[in-house]
Amino acid sequence: MVFKQLFNEIKTKLDTIPEINFMDWYLDQDKTKGGIPITPAVFIKFKPVNPKQLTKKSQNIEIEFELKIYTDFKKSTHKLVSDSGHFKLDDDVFSKLVKYEQIGVEPITKQDGFLYSSQTYVTKLVIALPLPPPANTVQSQNITLKINTT
Repeated sequence: MVFKQLFNEIKTKLDTIPEINFMDWYLDQDKTKGGIPITPAVFIKFKPVNPKQLTKKSQNIEIEFELKIYTDFKKSTHKLVSDSGHFKLDDDVFSKLVKYEQIGVEPITKQDGFLYSSQTYVTKLVIALPLPPPANTVQSQNITLKINTT
């Protein structure tokens, strides 16, 4: 549930970048022929989390996620040049996610006919835990009132 909320939050921020044509969860699309249907594309990959109990009422979750960015590689260009649209897209993505702590960057490389780069971020969430009802209490929906008048 936490991943879905965070995915939607990130997607909402990145939807304001008009150059992005496709955005989805990362499910090894780059390892499947035709897995990246259109570019520029951004895939969001979440790393496993290890929740830490803060108190009986709350839990701390540190979520690390990686944005994998793909753009077309123009075969007529044999160099990565600074005026590539990929550089601008990388910068635009970074500027939209300043709320999160950036902890890693993988520079632009060529990968299977695409230009590829990634940015890794971390965010910390504190989640309120539901409290159990106090001991020795009766739940109101289990009570049937019966009055004996004798």
